[in-house]
Amino acid sequence: MLLNPAANLRQSFDFHTSHIPVEPEPVTYPQKPGGTVCDFYMKTGFCKFSERCKFHHPVDRSAPDLTANWELSQQAVSLTLAGLPRREDAEVCAFYMKTGACRFGMHCRFDHPPPQEAISKVSMQGAEKRGE
Repeated sequence: MLLNPAANLRQSFDFHTSHIPVEPEPVTYPQKPGGTVCDFYMKTGFCKFSERCKFHHPVDRSAPDLTANWELSQQAVSLTLAGLPRREDAEVCAFYMKTGACRFGMHCRFDHPPPQEAISKVSMQGAEKRGE
């Protein structure tokens, strides 16, 4: 005696063979060489405006487009061993000084001194605040 006919069908149905994978459509961002680069896209790899964005979206986000209007300070910057920029004439990155990491990486506009130099800067600032 069969109580539930759907239960019998469920046992014979193979979900794995009937599953058709659906892949997301690739997102294409506008290419406007020589134009202003989309900062959000450069930092995250995503742009919510997609095809409607008015800025340039380089295919290779790791290397800045030299024809785009990047500042010279961003093109000729030395990097630390951690891959963070050294900009000795700029203000020190506060987040880097607190945590030792920077989410903007090589695109950060602040200075990222090596650990020994960062420790000495913090201790010097503490001494100045105490009036020593």
